[in-house]
Amino acid sequence: MKEPAPISYLMLHRAQDRRDIYRSSAPVFWSDELACWMVFDADVINQILRNEDFQVSWSKDDVVALEERLRIELRGISRVANFMPVAHEGVVHASLRKAMALALNEATEQALSIFREVTERRIADLVECGEPFDFFEKVLAPASSKLMAQLSGIGFAPLNGELAPPRCSTGC
Repeated sequence: MKEPAPISYLMLHRAQDRRDIYRSSAPVFWSDELACWMVFDADVINQILRNEDFQVSWSKDDVVALEERLRIELRGISRVANFMPVAHEGVVHASLRKAMALALNEATEQALSIFREVTERRIADLVECGEPFDFFEKVLAPASSKLMAQLSGIGFAPLNGELAPPRCSTGC
C-alpha cells in the first residue's frame, strides 16, 4: 500500500481539501517547512488571542518572509493590518477590536438594506427579461460586493455598469 504524500503547509491555502486537513491536524504544532507554529483549533486561537502574554509578530521582515514562503503579495495587506486588531496585542488590540465591532454593528442594518434592495431590483429586472441567467454572476456577486463595501466603509462606485440594471439580449 502506498504511503500518503506528506502535507505541504507552504501551499495549504490553495489545497481543495484544506478544511479537512485543518480538522484532522493537531490543534497546535510546529511546522519546520514554514518555521512557525500552526494553530487550527478555533478555541485555541481564541485562548491565544485573549492571552495578554501573546505577542503579535507583524514586522516588515515577517511580511517579506511570508511573501517568499507563500508566493503571495502582502504589502497592501500589511499596510491595512496596522489598523486592524490582528496586527496588535494587549490594550491596542482590545481597543481596535471594540472599535471595529461597533463600526460593523452600526453599518450592518444599512448594508443589509442595500443588499436586499440591489438583490430585489436585479432579480426583478432579470425575471422581466425572461431569459435564463446565472444567479451568482448576475445577482449574488454584485450584491455581495456592495454589501462588503458598505460594511467596510470604503464606499462603492459601480465599475463598467456592474450595478446597472442587467440587460437581456432582447433589449428589455
